[in-house]
Amino acid sequence: MHVCIFVFHKPYDIQSGDISVDRTAFPQANPNSSWTDPSVVSRTTVGNDSEIIMEVPAGMKDSQYFDVTLKIKQKANTLVDCTTERNIKVLTTDKITGIACPTLPPSFVCPALTVSTSP
Repeated sequence: MHVCIFVFHKPYDIQSGDISVDRTAFPQANPNSSWTDPSVVSRTTVGNDSEIIMEVPAGMKDSQYFDVTLKIKQKANTLVDCTTERNIKVLTTDKITGIACPTLPPSFVCPALTVSTSP
């Protein structure tokens, strides 16, 4: 499964209705883009950060893309130091299977590998 991970600081929030996906360049009716829309699969809190994990659809081909718009809001009744810069991190991960490993008999196939970008 290929995912995009959006990480942002806890005093801010992104509601489900504040996430939109635009596939204008590759609408569902286009026979060259039979992949489904990306979808949010989980929301978690890790330390002082919140994470939204969005599954990237299978079946995308070279040069196909989608745009994601996030509306980031400061939580109500939450004080935020405006002099401190805050960043949103976007990471991607993918699980790769079927890589040949000649040192692992008898199947010669490595276990699934997870690859990730770094912020």
